[in-house]
Order: sequence, then C-alpha cells, then structure tokens
Amino acid sequence: MPRTSASNKQLVAKYLREFPAELFRSDGDILYCTACDKRVSCSQRSQVTQHIATGSHIKNKNRKKERTSYQAFLTSPSSSKSTLSTDLCRALVRADIPFHKLKNPHFKGFLETYVGKKMPDESTLRKNYLEDIYKDTLTKIREHIKDGPIWVLIDETTDVEGRYIANAVIGKLDSDADVDSKPFLLNCEVLEKCNHSTISRFFDASMHILWPSGVLNEKVLLFLSDAAPNMVKAGQSIQVFYPKIIHVTCIAHALHQVAETVPNKLL
Repeated sequence: MPRTSASNKQLVAKYLREFPAELFRSDGDILYCTACDKRVSCSQRSQVTQHIATGSHIKNKNRKKERTSYQAFLTSPSSSKSTLSTDLCRALVRADIPFHKLKNPHFKGFLETYVGKKMPDESTLRKNYLEDIYKDTLTKIREHIKDGPIWVLIDETTDVEGRYIANAVIGKLDSDADVDSKPFLLNCEVLEKCNHSTISRFFDASMHILWPSGVLNEKVLLFLSDAAPNMVKAGQSIQVFYPKIIHVTCIAHALHQVAETVPNKLL
C-alpha cells in the first residue's frame, strides 16, 4: 500500500513538471486544477490530457490568466502609471479640488475636450495615485527640514460630523533672517477624544513621520498651541521627552478667553 502511495506522488510530480502552464497544483497526493477548482484523476496520463483538452478547462484557464494579468496591471510599479493621472491628481490636491468633482459630467467633459484625453475615474486617482503624491510631498518636507531644528504647531478642531481633528504644522528654525521659515502641514489625524494624552501621542507620532529612522528629540525647540487647558497639560507631558522644547501659547486665544470670562463675572 505505501508503494502505491509513493507511485501516485511520483505521477503527480511528473504531471506538474510536464504541464506547467495548465494551472495545476498539488499537496503531494492529489493533482488539483486551480482553473476549474476541482481534483483531476491522474492514475493514467490520458485522464490528465483529456481534462486539459476539455472546453471548460480551456475557458477557465484563460479567464484565470486574464484575471491574474489584470491584477498585475493594477499593482504595477509607478513607472508604468499614467503621467496624465499623476499630474491631474497632484493638481487637484494642490488646488484643493475634491476628487469626486470628476464625476461631474460638465467638468469632466470640459477637461476631456480641451486636454484631448479621457479623464480617469476618481477612484483610480484615490487608489493608485494619491499615495505616491503623499510620499513625494513627505520626501520634499524631509529634504527641507533635514535635521532641524524645528518648531511645531498643534491645533485641534471638529469637522461637520463632530469628529476631533488634530493637525500638526512644522517649520525649520533658522538663524538666518533672510531665510523664511516655510510652514508644512505634516500630519492630520482623527482623534478618538481630545485630551492632553491624545494630543501628546499625536505630537510624538508626527515627529516619527518626519524622522522615521529616529526622532531627533533635542532638535524640537518650540511648541505652539492655543491656551486651552488640554494643550497646556499636553505641553507639560511633551517636555518630558523633548527636553529643549519651549511651549508658547497663543496670546490672541488668551485674550479671547479673558473677553469671554469677564462679562460672565460682571453679570
């Protein structure tokens, strides 16, 4: 009995080598056709060749190869991506135009008429091109900031759905008065809740985005925020890990708080 099993394994291995293009696979004991999703009898060679010659196998094999080829196209490297789609994606992002505007037939028709090419679907830009634009932008920010030193501004707001949105803006501190400290939006994140703990974690996560190989803690010198209690407490927590940082709160926000408090005291 073991001799029969060994012989069967040898036959399966033989057919896998003989018909490499027929999408067969095996666990060692059986011959399985992945195109037809079924087991193929293989005690005789004619059984295998008969299966290969059937119309259903030929159809299933071609369909599977086409599907594999299409998936490979979708995941192909950026070098084979459309220059038009890349430039369009970058232009829409920089002009703050939502991708869904491409669904508007008048806008899309205008572009296709004067560009002379078919415009990509908004989902194509979002899935295949937006990440490349993000990585390219992040690389430019890192090249500008280098090893710092830097200032960091954190602000929190709520969107139309009531979610807490935190934004991190950074810039390079330069002793040269002729060099502008160009600000960059480094990170934007939805917070589960807004308190000093989530703000502190968001601050640290933003620094890891800027310096993924290792945060330069002593190069973060200035933290700017409003004067909200959670920001003040977050500044105290951040100073533990960033020893040279100075927390400066917004004077205008402090005056606004005074303006809100004084009338209540007078009533």
